[in-house]
Amino acid sequence: MSLPEPTLERLRAVLAAAERTGHSPLAALADVQRGLPPGTEVTIDFGATETLGHPLLVVDHTAAPLPSWWRALSPREQEVALLLARGLANQAIAAQLCIAVSTVKDHVHHILDKAGLRRRTEVQQALSAVQVTAHDALSGHS
Repeated sequence: MSLPEPTLERLRAVLAAAERTGHSPLAALADVQRGLPPGTEVTIDFGATETLGHPLLVVDHTAAPLPSWWRALSPREQEVALLLARGLANQAIAAQLCIAVSTVKDHVHHILDKAGLRRRTEVQQALSAVQVTAHDALSGHS
């Protein structure tokens, strides 16, 4: 998961101020933490500065579980669903998966049927909170 640019800018400013002053930025970091999406935590290891030359920033996001209909999809339908969730059009999905656009359309119809949804945007909404890699999703982990 990547952080929104305004959040990254605030983190950069907090770290720069801590580096300049040598003071602990805990209060400022707590303020940044409050502005993060639910389930997201940021940890900064200032001890890593000695080894790496800069603090180590770790972003941990607890992903939402996959929807109940996910396991009913074939592996290829899961791939298509993940690409739908990223907002790709049928042509772009076909190009990425090296399949015909008509095949993508068939997969989309199967996904909608199995999920009990009517629109591809509903697939996108259902998977938008799910932060998974294609490998994790296709291997059944969430």
